[in-house]
Amino acid sequence: EYAKALIEKYIEYIETEDYADLYDLINHDELCINLGVVGEITSVLESAGLDPLTYLDYIPAGYYCATLKKQFTIPRNIKEIDAYGFHYSLLEKIEIPFNVSKIGEAAFSYCEDLKLVEIDNPDIQIEFDAFDYCDIDKIIYAGSRREWEGFEFSDRAKFHVVECSDGDVNYI
Repeated sequence: EYAKALIEKYIEYIETEDYADLYDLINHDELCINLGVVGEITSVLESAGLDPLTYLDYIPAGYYCATLKKQFTIPRNIKEIDAYGFHYSLLEKIEIPFNVSKIGEAAFSYCEDLKLVEIDNPDIQIEFDAFDYCDIDKIIYAGSRREWEGFEFSDRAKFHVVECSDGDVNYI
């Protein structure tokens, strides 16, 4: 109901493929009662054959919130994952290519099914709570163990093994 009303309200942004403004407006609209509405809008657009990510260089807040996708590879045009971009999604595997320079606040929080994360950029910036309430079996990180150990994560993020370019970091 909310998603439909927002799509109708901002249809001109969809028709002109101005997805950056669309997601900005939706995230600040009084009808957007939670990030799940943003994720629902993304699902509706994708089911209509539209791919907003081809027009963006970032993944907006709530973009894939509560998505049913199990695997996802971030497109090569994306530079950042905004806060809460995949919040509460059902992802099991995510591939984050070299072009992504930042994983924002709580970007993958509550992704309880997330088991494999591949990060190809050793210079990526990862926010402290990016993986809160996740229990990730394996992270494949393109950087060194020293670089990985330079990141700080909250105690709400659980990792088992991080495979680095010069060996593994074992947590359990």
